[in-house]
Amino acid sequence: MENNNYNISLNGKQFDVQVNEHADGDKTLYDIAFEDRTLTIYKNTLYTWTSDDPQEFSQADIQSVGEQIINV
Repeated sequence: MENNNYNISLNGKQFDVQVNEHADGDKTLYDIAFEDRTLTIYKNTLYTWTSDDPQEFSQADIQSVGEQIINV
């Protein structure tokens, strides 16, 4: 389990988030903690990120967040 702090850009805004990485069966989940909510994402395919509880986040938002936390 790893915790990392990131500054990500989403829809033209900057967010400081904390990312908690943990395993769940054969998936690696990433809990993205924003100031007022947490989004859990994982890689669905080699290039595609998804969430089982997307809340108000679009698929494009989830994809963007996933790419930013991996490529930093």
